[in-house]
Amino acid sequence: MTGGQDKGWIAWFARNPVAANLLMVTILVMGLTTGLNMRTEGFPASDPRTVTVTVSFDGASPSDVEEGAAIKVEQAISGVAGIKEVTSTVTASEATVSVRSVDGYSLDRLKDDIEARVNAINTFPTQVDQTTIAAEQEDRHVIHVQVSGHADHRTLKEAARRIRRELLSLPTISKVITEGALGYEITVELSEDKMRAYGVTFDEVANAVRGRSVNLSAGSLETERGTFILQSRNQAYYGSELERTVVRSSPQGGVVRLGDISKIVDGFAEDPVISIYNGQPSIRLDVQLTGKDSITAASDSVTAHIDTMQGEGRIPNGVTLETWSDEAKNIRDRLALMSRNALIGMGLVFVMLALFLNIRVAMWVAVGIPISFAGTLYVLGPTGFDYSLNDLTTFGFIIVLGIVVDDAIVIGENIYAHKECDGGGVETAVRGALEVATPATFGVLTTVAAFFPLTMISGDFGGPFKIIAVVVIVCLLFSLVESKLILPAHLAHLRLGNDKPQNRLTRIWAGLQKAIDNALGWVVKRAYLPILRTAVTNLTASFMVALAIFVAAIGLVTRGIVPTQFFPERDSSQVYLSVTLESGTPSARTRDVAQLFEESLVQTGELYQQRYGLKETPILNRYTSSTRAEEVQMTVELTSSTSRSFSAADFIADWRAASRSPAVVTQLNFYTDDDDFEDLRIELSNADPVRNEQAMQTLTQSLKEVGGVNDIRTNLDNSVIELGFEVLPLGERLGITNLSLISELRNSVYGFEAQKIQRGEDEVSLRVRFPRDARNTQSDLDRVLIPTPLGGIIPLTSVARVTARETQQQFERIDGQRVLTLSAKVDREITTPQAVLEHLQTSIFPALQSDNPGQSITIAGEAEQESAATLQLISGFGLALLTIYALLAIPLRSYLDPVVIMCAIPFGIVGAILGHLIIGIPISLLSFFGILALSGVVVNDALVLTSRYRARCDEGLGYVEAITDAGAARFRAILLTSVTTFVGLAPLVWETSEQAQILIPMAVSLAFGLLFATVITLLIVPVMLGLRDRIQRNPENQSATAIPL
Repeated sequence: MTGGQDKGWIAWFARNPVAANLLMVTILVMGLTTGLNMRTEGFPASDPRTVTVTVSFDGASPSDVEEGAAIKVEQAISGVAGIKEVTSTVTASEATVSVRSVDGYSLDRLKDDIEARVNAINTFPTQVDQTTIAAEQEDRHVIHVQVSGHADHRTLKEAARRIRRELLSLPTISKVITEGALGYEITVELSEDKMRAYGVTFDEVANAVRGRSVNLSAGSLETERGTFILQSRNQAYYGSELERTVVRSSPQGGVVRLGDISKIVDGFAEDPVISIYNGQPSIRLDVQLTGKDSITAASDSVTAHIDTMQGEGRIPNGVTLETWSDEAKNIRDRLALMSRNALIGMGLVFVMLALFLNIRVAMWVAVGIPISFAGTLYVLGPTGFDYSLNDLTTFGFIIVLGIVVDDAIVIGENIYAHKECDGGGVETAVRGALEVATPATFGVLTTVAAFFPLTMISGDFGGPFKIIAVVVIVCLLFSLVESKLILPAHLAHLRLGNDKPQNRLTRIWAGLQKAIDNALGWVVKRAYLPILRTAVTNLTASFMVALAIFVAAIGLVTRGIVPTQFFPERDSSQVYLSVTLESGTPSARTRDVAQLFEESLVQTGELYQQRYGLKETPILNRYTSSTRAEEVQMTVELTSSTSRSFSAADFIADWRAASRSPAVVTQLNFYTDDDDFEDLRIELSNADPVRNEQAMQTLTQSLKEVGGVNDIRTNLDNSVIELGFEVLPLGERLGITNLSLISELRNSVYGFEAQKIQRGEDEVSLRVRFPRDARNTQSDLDRVLIPTPLGGIIPLTSVARVTARETQQQFERIDGQRVLTLSAKVDREITTPQAVLEHLQTSIFPALQSDNPGQSITIAGEAEQESAATLQLISGFGLALLTIYALLAIPLRSYLDPVVIMCAIPFGIVGAILGHLIIGIPISLLSFFGILALSGVVVNDALVLTSRYRARCDEGLGYVEAITDAGAARFRAILLTSVTTFVGLAPLVWETSEQAQILIPMAVSLAFGLLFATVITLLIVPVMLGLRDRIQRNPENQSATAIPL
């Protein structure tokens, strides 16, 4: 034994098994303790990146709000560091400016900078009454609690209020949002006839109500008897307290009271709210978490509390409570899926190790998996990255499951081979470990280098892959520690012996091992080596065959035999419908439209029940909601994808076909949770708004003629008829001004909010107005009487000119420009977003820009994301290749040998393509991420083979003898490392559940890419080595400094 082998960490730990075992136990205990206390979630929420500025502009039109608020805010924050995009939404009375930060920039700092700029604005119009600036919060959905039944709305509201109060008292709950509840309102409904009879004006009534209902302090009075507080406590909290309010009195003692001229209703606001759950009136409580609390713990506490309330009978008659959309159930299902796949994969890996290696060697090699996983859990916990146990971290463990034992297999197999040949104990183990320590170490580092660029991917899809990459990298680094410091210590004391198996099971297993070993030996001698000799003696022909395979595989993609798409489609258990109606649609008509789509939904459920022979409809729950008359939202929960033989997309297609869309409906949007990116999104801008609208109309019509394009939506369909009023000369002579005219119109139509009353937990609006049936039609407007300063009244049409024009009720602005947006869905069974976009770019866009000078067209949605992802993939792949080259060149001490080894990478891509063909899925963005990671894995085996080849060359063997010896010696280790990685990923590759669909493409690329690259490593890498030697013109005697052995 050389002196170099007496020193070093490997030798020291091999001779000190106590130290090795203590290190192993420490890692296991720390990892287990951390893992048991880590929070769990499904798909981790992305970091908040938006600051929102909201400016309330009372009574202003969208154009006024745009000029007086939105543009001023945009100009004020221009130049603030950290801003990626500014998007403004302008409506009547409000401007919302959303500022998105660049990746990694502090959101708190951005909010502070924006707040300082906005607060410095001193040119806002006087009508601006409130400006709020808020940073986006990480609110995560937990569960819905549905309070429903045929009870009246007041009963539902009070029940929901009590339940919400109790839920918020639970320590695990931080936020509960109430949806579908009307606000309380006290309405003084004036009778125009009675007001005219008594000669009372609207302003008199408003002032009387406001003056009657008041709590006001008048200070204090200091007297000899002490201090007296002067206080008026006459606030009216209920409508019945207002009826005797004096509106007018006469010197003769006559009074006109509020009850004489009005009907006082203590009820609810007139908001056009719809909230229907499974066909019953309902109020929804959306339980959310802010921060990093446990969703599963929160959900469990909610369901337990609801069960307790029902069990104790604390629910009013006619009211039912149900929970649905339980995120904890989804989390548990996904983690159970991932855990099951991980356990199956781990079992398959161990079986492969036990079949190809000595059972005790296999056991100690397999021990490296829990040790590496435990170390990774500790680093991922609160003391490190502070990650949760979620879909992505679990997927990272599944990916690395087979890879993590690669270096342990190489070292363990080499130690075992030395023990078989030389016997011995510790020194033999140290010698076997040191012989392959360097290539095994650099093999792991090349894999780390391949995954590292994934940590630098930015954008909406960058965060998830950073998490996966971090898990893989940390796990691989711990595998280095285990395979170099712990494994040799365990194998050093391994006794081979010639003991016969002690029982029937071990005898059967030993016989199976021997049969496999003999079969493997036969394959090497009778199949592999003859093929290898043929390949290396016909270098040019072999190279051309390999090149042809690569070209053919690429042809499968370019010819569409293996299709491509940006993001993989996955099934979903929830589908949604968004219905947009014409501006100004009456709320009653909105309810009718909602009922139509409810009916078509129920019909579709019954159709599927009959078609697929189901016992019940596949619709578990349905919820229809609306907070404004121009929009209806529907949420449908289907049975789990694993329990049905149709997809959510199929259900949507039939629901769409069964739906009859009334003329009042302008846009329909059917979608699922899968719609991460819009298939098509196009933004148009032009300094001339008329030309911009013409361009959008032309574009919309052109897309309607393209097959496979559905659910076209634009923000051009939000126009409304605006009635303008101008005082005529007669009105001016009577003393009526434009301000007084519009004030009277507002009172007549909208009413007057006299007060806001705090009644318990509710803020109650006290409003004076005319009844609904007196302000329903335009003819009601024509009958409005305008008071004159002299005390008379005159019809509106006599003193004002009324003009009508169409105007948008909402504007969108992006980075300082008003834009029109179009988005649409694409049926991928007919066409693709890329094909539609190419058609637009060649046939439609040029004509739009020529017909509309100054027309700007921006591609967004999936196409924009795909472009950004492609650039990052190219740069990431380039960085990975450069890093891998450096990691190979350093131990090989050669500039050319790394190029030879890296020739395995293109053939890993071939395997990935063939894998997608076999599984029957398109190549997507996630597939390319898998290929990027694959580039580091496939070179490991080539490095091990090349190091053996160079060592034999240094011993004086010729090219053919050296390469055949290297192939035969490393065949088992190369095959085993590839097979273990493949079987570790196999359960996930063939998983059918909806939760796994997004992860399968990456797993397919890795599994099949590595499997195919194994064949290439054993055949094509020797050919490339021969070509390299031929280029160097000394193929038989070429010798270079090999990896230290």
